[in-house]
Amino acid sequence: MTRVAVLLRGVNVGAAARVAMADLRASLEDDGMDVVQTILQSGNVVVEVPAAQAGAAARRVADAASRLTGGDVRALAVPRAALRAALDDNPLWTAGKDGARMATAFSSEPAAPIDAPTGGLPRLGGGAVHVASASGLGLTHQWCPDGLSKAPPLERLVRFPKGAVVTVRNRNTVAKILGAVEGG
Repeated sequence: MTRVAVLLRGVNVGAAARVAMADLRASLEDDGMDVVQTILQSGNVVVEVPAAQAGAAARRVADAASRLTGGDVRALAVPRAALRAALDDNPLWTAGKDGARMATAFSSEPAAPIDAPTGGLPRLGGGAVHVASASGLGLTHQWCPDGLSKAPPLERLVRFPKGAVVTVRNRNTVAKILGAVEGG
C-alpha cells in the first residue's frame, strides 16, 4: 500500500462546486476507500491504495466529489515524488520567500512555455514562471510577489495540452499535503 495525494480541480473556489471535506471523506470511506486525511478546504485528499491503483483512486475521489457537488469534478493523483519535487526542485524558490505567493500547477501532462525557452520564462511583473516535470506530471511553478490573485493567469504564460487536468496549490499547501503523504 502507498499513500497518494488526490488533488481536486475547482472545488470550494467561489460559490460553485462547494463540498465539505468531512462529507467527501465520509463518502469515500463508505465507498471502501482508506482515506488517510483531507487537507484544508481546497480539495486535497490523501488516500492509501495499492501503488498500481493511484489513477483509479483519483477517478473514485472525483466521482464522489461530483456526486456531492452535482457538477463534473476532475482530479489528479499526485505521488510523493512529485510533491517532493514541487518543493525541492523549484528554481524560483529561495529561503525567506512567502510560500503563499509561490504556486505550483500540477498537470496530467507537461505544459509548454508560450514563446519562451524551455528552461523558464522571463520575469513578468516582478514574478517568474518555470516549467518542469516529475513522476510523469507537469509542474509549472509561478512566483507571485504581489500575491496569487494579482498574478498573470498561467494560461497566458504556458500552454497546457487540451484535456489535461490542471490544478494549482501554493507552496504552504503542498508542504502540508506532502506531510500527510509521508505519514506526518
